[in-house]
Amino acid sequence: KIVLRPVLTGLIAASLVACQPSPTETSVDSTASTTTAVASQTGNSEPSRNADVTAAFASLVEDFEAFELANNPAERGRRGDLVAAGQWTDLSLEALQAQDEAETAFLERLDAIDGTRLSESDQVSHAVLDYILRFRVELAQFESNRMPFNSDSGFFHAPSYAAASTRPQTIAEGEAWVTRIGNIAAYFEQNTTWMRRGIEAGFTQPEVITRSTVGQLEGLSDLDTLRDILIAPIEGMSSNLPAEDLARLRAS
Repeated sequence: KIVLRPVLTGLIAASLVACQPSPTETSVDSTASTTTAVASQTGNSEPSRNADVTAAFASLVEDFEAFELANNPAERGRRGDLVAAGQWTDLSLEALQAQDEAETAFLERLDAIDGTRLSESDQVSHAVLDYILRFRVELAQFESNRMPFNSDSGFFHAPSYAAASTRPQTIAEGEAWVTRIGNIAAYFEQNTTWMRRGIEAGFTQPEVITRSTVGQLEGLSDLDTLRDILIAPIEGMSSNLPAEDLARLRAS
Protein backbone atom coordinates (compact mmCIF):
# COMPACT_ATOMS: atom_id res chain seq x y z
CA LYS A 1 0.00 0.00 0.00
CA ILE A 2 1.29 3.38 -0.90
CA VAL A 3 1.17 5.83 1.98
CA LEU A 4 0.83 9.23 0.45
CA ARG A 5 1.17 11.61 3.33
CA PRO A 6 3.87 12.98 3.79
CA VAL A 7 6.01 11.18 1.20
CA LEU A 8 9.16 13.17 1.78
CA THR A 9 9.23 13.94 5.50
CA GLY A 10 12.67 15.55 5.30
CA LEU A 11 11.64 18.42 3.03
CA ILE A 12 11.76 21.91 4.57
CA ALA A 13 9.33 24.42 3.13
CA ALA A 14 11.09 27.46 1.63
CA SER A 15 10.59 30.59 3.69
CA LEU A 16 8.64 33.42 2.14
CA VAL A 17 10.61 36.54 2.90
CA ALA A 18 8.98 39.85 2.09
CA CYS A 19 11.49 42.16 0.49
CA GLN A 20 10.56 45.76 1.07
CA PRO A 21 12.45 48.96 0.27
CA SER A 22 13.99 50.85 3.17
CA PRO A 23 11.76 53.48 4.79
CA THR A 24 12.43 57.20 4.31
CA GLU A 25 14.31 59.25 6.91
CA THR A 26 11.38 60.28 9.11
CA SER A 27 7.93 59.47 7.68
CA VAL A 28 5.88 57.05 5.51
CA ASP A 29 4.00 58.39 2.53
CA SER A 30 0.26 58.30 3.24
CA THR A 31 -0.59 57.01 -0.25
CA ALA A 32 1.82 54.06 0.11
CA SER A 33 0.35 53.33 3.52
CA THR A 34 -3.16 53.19 2.07
CA THR A 35 -2.02 50.91 -0.77
CA THR A 36 -0.34 48.54 1.72
CA ALA A 37 -3.51 48.38 3.79
CA VAL A 38 -5.63 47.48 0.75
CA ALA A 39 -3.15 44.82 -0.34
CA SER A 40 -3.20 43.37 3.16
CA GLN A 41 -6.98 43.12 3.18
CA THR A 42 -7.00 41.49 -0.26
CA GLY A 43 -4.51 38.85 0.86
CA ASN A 44 -6.49 37.85 3.92
CA SER A 45 -8.52 35.35 1.89
CA GLU A 46 -5.42 33.59 0.56
CA PRO A 47 -4.67 31.48 3.68
CA SER A 48 -8.34 30.50 3.82
CA ARG A 49 -8.32 29.30 0.21
CA ASN A 50 -5.11 27.36 0.77
CA ALA A 51 -6.58 25.76 3.89
CA ASP A 52 -9.64 24.66 1.92
CA VAL A 53 -7.44 23.08 -0.76
CA THR A 54 -5.33 21.33 1.87
CA ALA A 55 -8.45 19.98 3.58
CA ALA A 56 -9.87 18.75 0.27
CA PHE A 57 -6.64 16.94 -0.56
CA ALA A 58 -6.41 15.39 2.92
CA SER A 59 -9.99 14.12 2.56
CA LEU A 60 -9.19 12.66 -0.85
CA VAL A 61 -6.10 10.86 0.46
CA GLU A 62 -8.07 9.47 3.40
CA ASP A 63 -10.83 8.18 1.12
CA PHE A 64 -8.34 6.69 -1.33
CA GLU A 65 -6.42 4.88 1.41
CA ALA A 66 -9.70 3.47 2.75
CA PHE A 67 -10.59 2.33 -0.78
CA GLU A 68 -7.21 0.63 -1.18
CA LEU A 69 -7.58 -1.18 2.13
CA ALA A 70 -11.14 -2.28 1.33
CA ASN A 71 -9.87 -3.96 -1.84
CA ASN A 72 -6.88 -5.61 -0.17
CA PRO A 73 -8.04 -8.51 2.03
CA ALA A 74 -4.46 -9.66 2.62
CA GLU A 75 -3.55 -6.35 4.24
CA ARG A 76 -6.75 -6.30 6.29
CA GLY A 77 -5.89 -9.82 7.42
CA ARG A 78 -2.45 -8.70 8.55
CA ARG A 79 -4.18 -6.01 10.60
CA GLY A 80 -6.26 -8.58 12.43
CA ASP A 81 -9.40 -8.94 10.29
CA LEU A 82 -9.89 -12.70 10.44
CA VAL A 83 -12.69 -12.72 7.86
CA ALA A 84 -10.45 -10.92 5.37
CA ALA A 85 -7.57 -13.26 6.26
CA GLY A 86 -9.59 -16.10 4.72
CA GLN A 87 -10.18 -14.30 1.42
CA TRP A 88 -8.41 -13.63 -1.87
CA THR A 89 -8.71 -10.45 -3.89
CA ASP A 90 -12.09 -10.27 -5.63
CA LEU A 91 -11.36 -10.36 -9.37
CA SER A 92 -14.94 -10.67 -10.55
CA LEU A 93 -15.97 -8.46 -13.45
CA GLU A 94 -18.43 -6.61 -11.23
CA ALA A 95 -15.82 -5.91 -8.55
CA LEU A 96 -13.23 -4.65 -11.02
CA GLN A 97 -15.74 -2.45 -12.82
CA ALA A 98 -16.72 -0.90 -9.48
CA GLN A 99 -13.03 -0.24 -8.75
CA ASP A 100 -12.54 1.37 -12.16
CA GLU A 101 -15.48 3.69 -11.55
CA ALA A 102 -14.19 4.62 -8.10
CA GLU A 103 -10.71 5.36 -9.42
CA THR A 104 -12.14 7.56 -12.17
CA ALA A 105 -14.07 9.50 -9.53
CA PHE A 106 -10.91 9.86 -7.40
CA LEU A 107 -9.03 11.24 -10.40
CA GLU A 108 -11.79 13.77 -11.07
CA ARG A 109 -11.56 14.93 -7.45
CA LEU A 110 -7.79 15.20 -7.72
CA ASP A 111 -7.97 17.21 -10.95
CA ALA A 112 -10.24 19.69 -9.16
CA ILE A 113 -7.53 20.38 -6.55
CA ASP A 114 -4.98 23.10 -7.33
CA GLY A 115 -1.75 21.38 -6.34
CA THR A 116 0.21 24.65 -6.36
CA ARG A 117 -1.67 25.72 -3.24
CA LEU A 118 -0.52 22.69 -1.25
CA SER A 119 2.51 22.44 1.00
CA GLU A 120 5.68 21.11 -0.59
CA SER A 121 5.27 17.63 0.87
CA ASP A 122 1.61 17.50 -0.17
CA GLN A 123 2.58 18.57 -3.67
CA VAL A 124 4.78 15.47 -3.89
CA SER A 125 1.92 13.32 -2.61
CA HIS A 126 -0.40 15.00 -5.13
CA ALA A 127 1.99 14.09 -7.95
CA VAL A 128 2.28 10.47 -6.75
CA LEU A 129 -1.48 10.05 -6.47
CA ASP A 130 -1.95 11.66 -9.88
CA TYR A 131 0.44 9.11 -11.40
CA ILE A 132 -1.24 6.14 -9.69
CA LEU A 133 -4.78 7.12 -10.61
CA ARG A 134 -4.05 8.28 -14.14
CA PHE A 135 -2.15 5.06 -14.87
CA ARG A 136 -4.95 2.88 -13.51
CA VAL A 137 -7.73 4.78 -15.29
CA GLU A 138 -5.92 4.66 -18.63
CA LEU A 139 -4.99 0.97 -18.20
CA ALA A 140 -8.52 -0.11 -17.27
CA GLN A 141 -9.75 0.02 -20.87
CA PHE A 142 -7.32 -2.76 -21.82
CA GLU A 143 -8.63 -5.24 -19.20
CA SER A 144 -5.14 -6.48 -18.38
CA ASN A 145 -6.63 -9.17 -16.13
CA ARG A 146 -7.22 -11.11 -19.33
CA MET A 147 -3.50 -11.99 -19.14
CA PRO A 148 -3.05 -12.98 -15.47
CA PHE A 149 0.47 -14.33 -15.92
CA ASN A 150 3.78 -13.31 -17.45
CA SER A 151 7.09 -14.97 -18.28
CA ASP A 152 8.06 -15.76 -14.69
CA SER A 153 4.94 -15.84 -12.53
CA GLY A 154 1.17 -15.77 -12.47
CA PHE A 155 -1.96 -16.02 -10.36
CA PHE A 156 -1.20 -19.71 -9.76
CA HIS A 157 1.81 -18.69 -7.64
CA ALA A 158 -0.32 -16.57 -5.28
CA PRO A 159 -1.12 -19.42 -2.85
CA SER A 160 2.52 -20.44 -2.41
CA TYR A 161 3.58 -16.79 -1.98
CA ALA A 162 0.84 -16.31 0.61
CA ALA A 163 1.82 -19.49 2.44
CA ALA A 164 5.44 -18.34 2.66
CA SER A 165 4.41 -15.10 4.41
CA THR A 166 1.62 -16.43 6.65
CA ARG A 167 2.48 -17.14 10.30
CA PRO A 168 -0.64 -17.97 12.34
CA GLN A 169 -0.16 -17.18 16.01
CA THR A 170 -3.56 -18.32 17.24
CA ILE A 171 -6.05 -21.08 16.45
CA ALA A 172 -8.38 -18.46 14.96
CA GLU A 173 -5.63 -17.27 12.60
CA GLY A 174 -4.94 -20.89 11.66
CA GLU A 175 -8.62 -21.39 10.88
CA ALA A 176 -8.56 -18.28 8.69
CA TRP A 177 -5.66 -19.74 6.69
CA VAL A 178 -7.51 -23.04 6.25
CA THR A 179 -10.51 -21.05 5.00
CA ARG A 180 -8.26 -19.23 2.56
CA ILE A 181 -6.95 -22.54 1.24
CA GLY A 182 -10.54 -23.59 0.67
CA ASN A 183 -11.15 -20.45 -1.38
CA ILE A 184 -8.27 -21.06 -3.81
CA ALA A 185 -10.52 -22.83 -6.32
CA ALA A 186 -12.86 -19.82 -6.59
CA TYR A 187 -9.87 -17.47 -6.97
CA PHE A 188 -8.45 -19.63 -9.76
CA GLU A 189 -11.85 -19.76 -11.45
CA GLN A 190 -12.03 -15.96 -11.55
CA ASN A 191 -8.62 -15.83 -13.20
CA THR A 192 -9.46 -18.52 -15.76
CA THR A 193 -12.67 -16.66 -16.57
CA TRP A 194 -10.58 -13.62 -17.43
CA MET A 195 -8.24 -15.77 -19.54
CA ARG A 196 -11.19 -17.16 -21.50
CA ARG A 197 -12.34 -13.58 -22.06
CA GLY A 198 -8.90 -12.78 -23.43
CA ILE A 199 -8.82 -15.85 -25.68
CA GLU A 200 -12.18 -14.90 -27.17
CA ALA A 201 -10.86 -11.43 -27.98
CA GLY A 202 -7.45 -12.62 -29.18
CA PHE A 203 -5.81 -10.84 -26.24
CA THR A 204 -3.23 -13.36 -24.98
CA GLN A 205 0.44 -13.71 -24.14
CA PRO A 206 2.83 -14.71 -26.94
CA GLU A 207 3.24 -18.46 -27.52
CA VAL A 208 6.74 -18.58 -26.04
CA ILE A 209 5.47 -17.17 -22.71
CA THR A 210 2.43 -19.44 -22.71
CA ARG A 211 4.61 -22.51 -23.23
CA SER A 212 6.93 -21.53 -20.37
CA THR A 213 3.87 -21.02 -18.17
CA VAL A 214 2.73 -24.57 -18.87
CA GLY A 215 6.07 -25.73 -17.48
CA GLN A 216 5.54 -23.67 -14.33
CA LEU A 217 2.10 -25.20 -13.86
CA GLU A 218 3.51 -28.70 -14.25
CA GLY A 219 5.94 -27.91 -11.45
CA LEU A 220 2.97 -27.17 -9.17
CA SER A 221 0.93 -30.18 -10.24
CA ASP A 222 2.34 -32.65 -7.69
CA LEU A 223 -0.38 -32.81 -5.05
CA ASP A 224 1.92 -33.91 -2.22
CA THR A 225 4.28 -31.00 -2.88
CA LEU A 226 1.39 -28.59 -3.16
CA ARG A 227 -0.11 -29.82 0.10
CA ASP A 228 3.24 -29.43 1.88
CA ILE A 229 3.45 -25.82 0.67
CA LEU A 230 -0.07 -24.92 1.74
CA ILE A 231 -0.02 -26.71 5.09
CA ALA A 232 3.35 -25.20 6.10
CA PRO A 233 1.78 -22.25 7.99
CA ILE A 234 -0.25 -24.72 10.10
CA GLU A 235 2.72 -27.03 10.67
CA GLY A 236 4.72 -24.06 11.89
CA MET A 237 2.24 -23.07 14.60
CA SER A 238 3.38 -23.10 18.21
CA SER A 239 3.17 -26.44 20.02
CA ASN A 240 1.99 -24.48 23.07
CA LEU A 241 -1.43 -24.12 21.45
CA PRO A 242 -4.11 -26.70 22.30
CA ALA A 243 -3.04 -30.02 20.76
CA GLU A 244 -6.60 -31.01 19.85
CA ASP A 245 -7.13 -27.77 17.90
CA LEU A 246 -3.79 -28.12 16.12
CA ALA A 247 -4.64 -31.68 15.11
CA ARG A 248 -8.00 -30.53 13.77
CA LEU A 249 -6.35 -27.80 11.66
CA ARG A 250 -3.75 -30.19 10.28
CA ALA A 251 -6.46 -32.65 9.33
CA SER A 252 -8.51 -30.01 7.51
